[in-house]
Amino acid sequence: MSDIFVSHWILIIVFFLTVSIAFAKRRDDLILSQKYIYRDVQKEYNIVFMDVAETIGFSVTLITYILYTVSEDVIERIGSNKLYLTSIPVFIGIMRYIQLSIVERKSGCPMNILMKDLYLKIVIIIWFFIFTIILYGKNL
Repeated sequence: MSDIFVSHWILIIVFFLTVSIAFAKRRDDLILSQKYIYRDVQKEYNIVFMDVAETIGFSVTLITYILYTVSEDVIERIGSNKLYLTSIPVFIGIMRYIQLSIVERKSGCPMNILMKDLYLKIVIIIWFFIFTIILYGKNL
């Protein structure tokens, strides 16, 4: 049996992030197929609904992440109450993804967005740097 602990917070965050990205992807499908309906289910929603669903999904993801960073069990396990500082790049990254999806209409392939968007890469590196400093900074 493994000694790796998977927090319920991480499972919730990953779930909401995945759902949010799926809404963005579905929105892209709608934009590409505005003239033709490729799936019967596409009759059940429109771009405005997908924009709202995507925004709500990402909002819940951010709130869940912030709750994770201030959770007493997480603070105790990590040994720092500064993890909330990583919420800033998470917020910026989510806003960038929403911008790419809604304004620039580039939500087709999440991996392409991640690999091609320099701004998102920088935000992820900043998040990782802050997280690492908080996690291991006292031992560096």
